[in-house]
Amino acid sequence: MSEHVPPLGSIDRRDPTFRDELEHARELRVAIVEALGDGFIRTDANGTILEVNDAFCRMVGYDADDVIGLASPHPWWRDDEAHRALEAALVSLRDHAHRRAGFEGDLVGHDGGRLHVAADLAALRSSDGDVVGFVGTIKDVSERAAADELAERLTSLTEQLAPQLREDEVLDVILDGVFDAVEPKGVGLLLPTEDGTALSPRRHRGLGWSEDEPPLPLDADLPPTRAFREGTAFFFADRDRMLEEFPDVRPLLNERDHHARASLPLRGRHGPTAVLHLLFPSSRSFTRRQRSFLRDIADRCGLALERAGLYEAQRRDAERARELQLAFAELAGVATPAAVAHIVLHQAVPALGGRAGSISLLDEARTELRLLSHAGFDEGSAGGWDVLPIGARLPGTDAVRERTPIYLEDRGSIAERYPDQVEMSRDAGDRAWAALPLMHGVQPIGLLFVNFAAPQPFDDPQRLSLETMADRAASAIDRARKYTHEHDVAVTLQHSLLPADLVSRPSVEIATRYEAGAEGLDVGGDWYDAIGLPDGRIALTVGDVVGRGLAAAATMGHLRSALRALALRGAGPSDVLQGLDEFAQAASGTHMATVAYAELQPTTGELAYACAGHPPPVLLPRSGHPRLLEDGRSPILEVQPGAEPRPSATVHMSEGDAIVLYTDGLTERRDEPLETGLHRLLEALAAAGGSEPEAICDLLLQRVASPGSRVDDVALLCARFQGATSHVVTVPARAEALATVRAAVDGWLEDLDPSSALRDDLVLAVSEASANAVEHAYRNGGAGEITIEGTKGRDVVLRVIDHGSWRGSGGDPSRGRGMHIMRSLVDDMEVERRADGTTIILRRSLDGGGGP
Repeated sequence: MSEHVPPLGSIDRRDPTFRDELEHARELRVAIVEALGDGFIRTDANGTILEVNDAFCRMVGYDADDVIGLASPHPWWRDDEAHRALEAALVSLRDHAHRRAGFEGDLVGHDGGRLHVAADLAALRSSDGDVVGFVGTIKDVSERAAADELAERLTSLTEQLAPQLREDEVLDVILDGVFDAVEPKGVGLLLPTEDGTALSPRRHRGLGWSEDEPPLPLDADLPPTRAFREGTAFFFADRDRMLEEFPDVRPLLNERDHHARASLPLRGRHGPTAVLHLLFPSSRSFTRRQRSFLRDIADRCGLALERAGLYEAQRRDAERARELQLAFAELAGVATPAAVAHIVLHQAVPALGGRAGSISLLDEARTELRLLSHAGFDEGSAGGWDVLPIGARLPGTDAVRERTPIYLEDRGSIAERYPDQVEMSRDAGDRAWAALPLMHGVQPIGLLFVNFAAPQPFDDPQRLSLETMADRAASAIDRARKYTHEHDVAVTLQHSLLPADLVSRPSVEIATRYEAGAEGLDVGGDWYDAIGLPDGRIALTVGDVVGRGLAAAATMGHLRSALRALALRGAGPSDVLQGLDEFAQAASGTHMATVAYAELQPTTGELAYACAGHPPPVLLPRSGHPRLLEDGRSPILEVQPGAEPRPSATVHMSEGDAIVLYTDGLTERRDEPLETGLHRLLEALAAAGGSEPEAICDLLLQRVASPGSRVDDVALLCARFQGATSHVVTVPARAEALATVRAAVDGWLEDLDPSSALRDDLVLAVSEASANAVEHAYRNGGAGEITIEGTKGRDVVLRVIDHGSWRGSGGDPSRGRGMHIMRSLVDDMEVERRADGTTIILRRSLDGGGGP
């Protein structure tokens, strides 16, 4: 049923009922407008205000009486952007473009305060369609705008953090992003230290932290530490509010500091990963929305930091796995237990996160663990456990005795099982230990001990890695021990095949070296020798048998013996090599060989030499450049027809010149031309200058034949010509011959024209040395001789040579009668004991120096 409404034209406007209804409608309209939560405004076509409600007056801060009749432009639209938006909306309504128009902008109140509002406008039109006014509502959307702005800032920070994977990059973005999003006075980031006991300042801006800001102990009652421990955010409107809850923070504050602060944990899925500390420009109250926003900021940063941590952990795990594989690969090639320990402690232990480590080995009696090597400790701290009785109650000894790893995850675990060791762990900075027995089969051979700076989970993957490392280390140590033993045997055998005694003459100073190659355990066929020939010449030789092993070593021994016999015939280098070639071809089971052979005439300095397929000797003048002696060359032994003579050559050596003979292990490398090695040899000798033969040998082994680059054996002989040698006299080893010795020495010295005092000292010294030889060298009654040789260079050198066997003075010629007299008469005295006799060397400077 519908209500009957009379036609509009039939209504009598003078009717009281109509006037009442009209008044009622007006009051209802006013009530509705006032009931709106939003501001209401009505203007005429020119913008003059005709009507507003109370809500609008509250927004603009003006009374209704001040507003009604106010012409455009209105003072609350003085924000330029908002004013332009209003004008655009009015133009749109006047042009019939829209029935309604709206915009958002800032409304500036009478007191200067701003509200962000949304305006909804409509045009009032006459029956002809002309605009006669405007009506609109103004809604305060400041809260929503603020929320949108905070959400936009949060989104912007999230987008900045999203592509960052490395922790340092994430920390930088957090610092900059938070500073932009929150607009504080200062920002700081604190992260837990490696051992998890403190918070360390890592990044900051505007807080005044120093570069060496000390960490905050995690158990301290401070806002950042409690925020981290409890995972709770703390907000302080000012200094006094903070001190009420955290009085311990007072020493850290400036007395004039009344700024608001906030400490927020950056939480990941498994708890806090860091703390964000904010300092604001002044005191302030934190609204619920602001607190929520700051917590959201912290959560986004926490997730980004956790993601970076996971990425870093994965990258670190991958890098450690790679380093561990490299360490395992290197273990396969090392030859000594010490080298194994170096790789394990310097590569494998750090790859598994260890701060330090040590390897100890059981002694032969299996009663002690003896330290082999350590890394990450100072020498002082390592001294206390260099030897550990196997029965001691310690993690390492227990692990070895029980033949099972012992894992101590943190100091609590250490204190529970080994209370006496807690203090040591604290002093060393350790938070966890792993003691792993090194097992060979079912028997322990030693201990690998790993120290960690932070508590460890020691989960299955970590234990597997540690135990795999221990297994590889044990296998490598056992293999290295066997290699070392076999290598020592091989080297001992090799050295036993080399000459025990080399010729000793005042005219020549000789040094030799033999170095085993880096590959294999077989003995080699390299040798050297220096032989005194009957006529006074000195034979120098270096040779190399092709191949390795006992057969090569046997051939080397045969050839060296044959060469000695041929050299003693005194036929010269060409005939010696020719005869050696004939011997090699006639002998059964020999190998091909190369030989460099030279004979030095000490009275003239003439050097005759020949090479059979061998690298050329090098002449090193006392002053000048070294040069290769490339003449006198012929093929290796056993390949040249025996009827064809082998050539030789000669060169003159002056006082101080040296000759170097060597095998190809010194210069040859598999990956370079022969000329490169020879060039390297000449460069090293040029640097040697006037060095003594011993120093020259050491220099060549260091610069030319470094162990890391060679694979073959090296035999090396360096002889320096000291000056022409004279045979002074040879007499029977009888007391009545001593007068002849004194006269001969005195005459020889007179020819050299030294001072009379020097001559008297040397004659007496030689007489005493000869008397000792007569008394002690031939006590078995056999006939013998004493030979006196002399040389004059920078010094006068006299040698008293016998071929007997000393038995007096306990068999020690250096303690015979008159030795103290001789020492007082010369600058230097040496006693050389050989298998075929003894030589006493007396040296006196021509510069006027006397005995001691």
